[in-house]
Amino acid sequence: KKACRAFVQSDLDRLLEYAMKRQELPRDAANRLRNFLSHGCLPLPANFDEALDALQEASRKLRLRDAAEGKGDTRRSKRFDDVTRGIRSLKQLSIAMRSLGIIPLLESSKNSQKYFDDNADMR
Repeated sequence: KKACRAFVQSDLDRLLEYAMKRQELPRDAANRLRNFLSHGCLPLPANFDEALDALQEASRKLRLRDAAEGKGDTRRSKRFDDVTRGIRSLKQLSIAMRSLGIIPLLESSKNSQKYFDDNADMR
C-alpha cells in the first residue's frame, strides 16, 4: 500500500509540475491540491464511509492550513462550511440507506446474508 501511495504521489507531483509549467496553474493552488490529495484522498478508499472520512479529514487539514497562514477569509470559510455540510449530509444518507437495507455493492456480498439473517422476523 505504501509503495502504491508513493507511486501515486510521484505521479501527482509530476502532473502538478506539468500543470504549473504548461497550464499556468498557480504554485499555491498546486500546493493546496497536493496537500488535499495527500491526506488519504489519493487513492480514494473504495469503501464509501472511509472515502467520506478521507475527504472530511483532507478538507479539515486544508482549512487548518489556511487558518495558520492567515487565509481564513469569510468567503473561503463559507466554502469549507459548505463542504462540511455536504459530507455530513452524505454520511446521513449512508446511514439512512443502510437502515433501509440498501448497502453498497462492495459490501453486499459479505453483508447481505447477515442482513437477511438479522431481519428474518420481518419476512
